[in-house]
Amino acid sequence: MEKYPVALSCPQCGSKEFQRVKVEGRIAFTDDRKCTACGTRYTPPTPAWAAVVFVLLGILITAVGIVFGFAFLIRKDDLRLRDLVYGTILTVFGLSAIIYGIRSFRSRDASVHAGPQSGSKDE
Repeated sequence: MEKYPVALSCPQCGSKEFQRVKVEGRIAFTDDRKCTACGTRYTPPTPAWAAVVFVLLGILITAVGIVFGFAFLIRKDDLRLRDLVYGTILTVFGLSAIIYGIRSFRSRDASVHAGPQSGSKDE
């Protein structure tokens, strides 16, 4: 869940003027932003190319994880539990990357179509 709203411009007042602020999140492609007009802090959306990379790498990693899992099931004479463990870890990691990429696309679409919010916490 995002700590700050994701937007291309200030989600509170719509201003495009900002100052850069150090990112607090784990994954970031640029600094967060603080509106110079109203002081609202927000995060720019993940670039579309990065979301595509997350989805594609996630698909690849998930496929490798599934292969490891099937390797565990196919081997009857030489069962290796590590294949199942590696397969599970890779599959979960790959699916996480896919989900992050899809969420990045959705938040990007929402930030592009959303205008400034009416009403603020201070009113």
